[in-house]
Amino acid sequence: MKITDFRLLRVSKLTKASRHQECTLQIHPFCDWDVEKTVPCHLPSESAGTGIKSEDWWLVDGCHTCHSIIDGRITDHGIDDVEILLCIMRALHRTINRRIEKGLITIA
Repeated sequence: MKITDFRLLRVSKLTKASRHQECTLQIHPFCDWDVEKTVPCHLPSESAGTGIKSEDWWLVDGCHTCHSIIDGRITDHGIDDVEILLCIMRALHRTINRRIEKGLITIA
């Protein structure tokens, strides 16, 4: 199986796993904690660009507001870039742990 086939096969499982999950970004005081609005938030990467999202394994579970902050749609938040990066790193750790616990990511 080619790697592209693998990505296509796993896309829905990895992205759908964000549904009804607690936001892992938890950007204070903006996080709305609404699990009904949690979406897969693709993170910046070398493979991403304008109109191109990162791979579906490079994402975190985030509420609408936190997602808007990391994507740059909300800019008047007063949080410096270092703090946002720390929130992203914590969120990535939390999200990967969730996917491992659910058996969606396995460590060989």
